[in-house]
Amino acid sequence: MIYLSNLFELEIKKDYTYLDQLTDKTKQYKVKVKVIQKARPKQSPGKKKCQQLILQDDKGNTMRGAIFGDDISTFEQALERNGEYEISNAMIQPVPQQFQLKDNEYQMNFNDRVNVTPLHGESSTHGPKFLSIAEIPRNDDTNKELLDVLGIVLYVGEIRSVRTGNKEVPVRDIIITDDSTQHPLIMCAWNDLAEMDCETFANWSKSFIITALTAVHVATYKGFSLASTMSTEIVSDPQGERAAKLRLWAEENQMLLRDRQAMILEARTPLKARIISTLAEINAKKAANTWQEQTHWIKITIPEANHCDLYFYMGCNNCGRKGIAEKGDTYTCSHCKDNKAIAIPRVTFTFIAVDKTGTKKFTIFTKEVETLFGLTSSELHSVATSDGATKLDEKINHIRSTELFLEIGPSVALNSSRLLSWVVRTISFE
Repeated sequence: MIYLSNLFELEIKKDYTYLDQLTDKTKQYKVKVKVIQKARPKQSPGKKKCQQLILQDDKGNTMRGAIFGDDISTFEQALERNGEYEISNAMIQPVPQQFQLKDNEYQMNFNDRVNVTPLHGESSTHGPKFLSIAEIPRNDDTNKELLDVLGIVLYVGEIRSVRTGNKEVPVRDIIITDDSTQHPLIMCAWNDLAEMDCETFANWSKSFIITALTAVHVATYKGFSLASTMSTEIVSDPQGERAAKLRLWAEENQMLLRDRQAMILEARTPLKARIISTLAEINAKKAANTWQEQTHWIKITIPEANHCDLYFYMGCNNCGRKGIAEKGDTYTCSHCKDNKAIAIPRVTFTFIAVDKTGTKKFTIFTKEVETLFGLTSSELHSVATSDGATKLDEKINHIRSTELFLEIGPSVALNSSRLLSWVVRTISFE
């Protein structure tokens, strides 16, 4: 016996093809997909304007989609990010290897002959669902879920170049804040977004601009930040209840925002003259009133310096983290994933810094240890494991009797976990 409910289910069941079953030989098919990314349209020299999509089916398979020329405006609202659709009649073609997704070598091309049907009705909205900064998930850099965030622009940096693979790409920092946190947040705008859309914020230093950053993901730059994707859009005058509330809060808290902005400007454009802080002042600081990029100079001595507090190991020549290879061996680093990492001597030194107001424990790493001891890490390794103990004792005695200037700043744990600890960034003898 077949119950009516089962008959109904049989009637509405669709025979969908999965994306991993499609090839350029497939002629008749119907797929059920979600648009997980919808890129900004791009115009390449000598080519048609193109807009890229990333489609995903119920099994998690993905495939690129492409819309060209005048068809981009046709599908502007017909295909939205996060929308679910039934699609048929789109041409499937192979794409060059450098543009392939890791699990699919084909691309679905959209034109006016393609049938696209929303699965949740024409009135279904797939618009941004804005999070406050405090609601953004932390401590999971493997989660590449796309997020939409509203914020108040405090700072827009200059374009810098970052090498990825074999090319240099432009990146620009946008620093935002809101009413949910005391800590400003960096969003790194990449590629064309850094060069064009950021011009919207030309007057960021004169008035506080409410902005929407759509389709960004969590990154580990400076412990915790956001990064743009191919789908990210920067909206300079967002509308809606959440935006209106934030705009009102900004109007009522101009002094607070100026203070946060001044803190960022001070960190990004430091004074040439050193202002010395005491260890008592450093020890009194709290995570709530400290920003990731703030630095302080302290003048200290290390009266209890001891060569037993040197720790030697073989580490990656790229990221510096401890490895399992022997000196000079090539291996795959389990931390930075460099498959051509070379094991080189590395060293750390832990000490108690002292001034007239208090003490504080620090650990410094290879570059700073080399500055402090005046020896390379290889030389320190050699001295510590041979008959050079006398030379090492001389170095230690000199350190004990020398006043040092340390530039210190918060570790990345401040951004990632709201834990305040301090790291040494620079050592100077004068």
